[in-house]
Amino acid sequence: MANRSDLDAMIARLQSVPPWVIEQIHPGTGKLQPWFTVNPAEVVRCLVIQDDNLPTQVASVSAQIFHWARLAALARRAWEVREREYRIWRDRLTVSLMDPPEKPKEWKRPTEAQVTASVRVHPEYPEFYQRTEVAEEAYNATQGVLEAFRAQLSSLDLAVSRAQSGGAPRMSM
Repeated sequence: MANRSDLDAMIARLQSVPPWVIEQIHPGTGKLQPWFTVNPAEVVRCLVIQDDNLPTQVASVSAQIFHWARLAALARRAWEVREREYRIWRDRLTVSLMDPPEKPKEWKRPTEAQVTASVRVHPEYPEFYQRTEVAEEAYNATQGVLEAFRAQLSSLDLAVSRAQSGGAPRMSM
């Protein structure tokens, strides 16, 4: 079992995680745009169970789960869109390498390995790769927050039972 200083250190690390952005598809343009910035310090503050604030936390946990489920869905969609953008770019580049519109007389069809290497050294590749990674990280982090609020629901149930019985906290396995 972790002691109080270990928990305090863990909370401090979580509070220092940099914010991340949830993107959504703009209804008019169909393009991804920043929509919501997640502040990890605020998330941690909401997740810490406070015995003197149980009624408020119990009242809000379902709304938090709904909120984070929606954000996780948006983040997953953004990740899928970023992956699709990359695949479209990669496939267009591959077609242009495999079947260029004007072939020199000495042209020879490149191998799959040559095409893969050409895609990875293309100047636009790092941008596509990074945008996809950022979207994946935003989804995974948001999904983690959702799971934390689901776990908080169980913990709050135990805390309320303990408060109603006047019992001291105890752990069992």
